[in-house]
Amino acid sequence: MNDLYTINATIISIGEMAQISYQRDGANKVFTKFEFECQVDDTVRTLESPGWNQGKLEVGKTYELEVELKDGFTDSVRRIIGDKGTAPAPKPVEPLKPTTQPAEPPKPPNNPPVAKGLKPDYPARWREWNTHARTAQMQATERVKLYVNLALEGKLQNDQGEIVQALRKSTIEQWVSEEITKYWNEFAIESPKDAHGDLVGGE
Repeated sequence: MNDLYTINATIISIGEMAQISYQRDGANKVFTKFEFECQVDDTVRTLESPGWNQGKLEVGKTYELEVELKDGFTDSVRRIIGDKGTAPAPKPVEPLKPTTQPAEPPKPPNNPPVAKGLKPDYPARWREWNTHARTAQMQATERVKLYVNLALEGKLQNDQGEIVQALRKSTIEQWVSEEITKYWNEFAIESPKDAHGDLVGGE
């Protein structure tokens, strides 16, 4: 019989059962055993035990064990002396709190730049309007001259189909005014535009 010693061991893991075949008195015999890992003080050890002890050990519990010393082989548990209960679970490690503050989104500038539109070219627009005003006057004058010449030739008729025999001054002035208005109306229909709006009357 080898030397025996006693330890307090906390079970870490229990291995599978193994069968060992041998002969005794001319008959075939089978011996079952298993290995398990345990912690003894600060050391992790591997021990073996007969199969009948497997159901008596539980992972996480501490037992007082009687162990047989086997030089050159794995020491074997001969007897479970007592159950010391469940070993205290290690305290969970709290995650480290971040020491850096989350980056803040950049603040908008106090005075954001304001998109500036194109500055109207007022002198150029005034010249444009003034050109149309002169053109309207000249075109109205030419048209009224045409009407007067037709009247002198006896070819101008009124809306009733009668030949115009004489013209009043007020009639000629009215024709000029109507032709100027007609020019601006025609211009409004085909009004050119730029980035600042319609080029009509400087608006």
